[in-house]
Amino acid sequence: MKKSFWSHITAVLLSIGSALCAASDASVQPQPNQPAPLGQPGTILTYRHAQASLPATVIKQITLTLGPVAAGNETRLQWLRMQAVKENKESFQVWLLCSAYPSAERTVAQQQLAAYILQCGTQPAVAYRHARTQATILPATGAWPFLLPRTEKGDNPGNLTRAIHIC
Repeated sequence: MKKSFWSHITAVLLSIGSALCAASDASVQPQPNQPAPLGQPGTILTYRHAQASLPATVIKQITLTLGPVAAGNETRLQWLRMQAVKENKESFQVWLLCSAYPSAERTVAQQQLAAYILQCGTQPAVAYRHARTQATILPATGAWPFLLPRTEKGDNPGNLTRAIHIC
């Protein structure tokens, strides 16, 4: 039997030693009657470059997938997966466990995320955590504001109901 994507990511989290339970509190349970922080779990939003032929290293497609809701320390969290595929078929994936769609401001996003996991191609996924505090660490290279797709207003693109094409 094939494992679901979210079962697989849970296995990856365990295999790389990331303590997801350290970011959650058993006394806070997800409430089924409350909306998910990012949107309906299972929602998939795909961006495709409108140009047919691109240079090999240009990202041709980005797919956002909203995952299940989890309980966190005082807040509800939801998994967000972003997969990017380049014209040359190379890819990377980022998994984020968030209380809201991550801000373009790195310092704000740092407070919204309980997990940041990166996988390049078929390499093992890596969870970025501080060695002593286990706090989630985000990239500090200056690229953070451009990592995730955003609407023109900087909103959560998962709120959109139509397909979007990158020009």
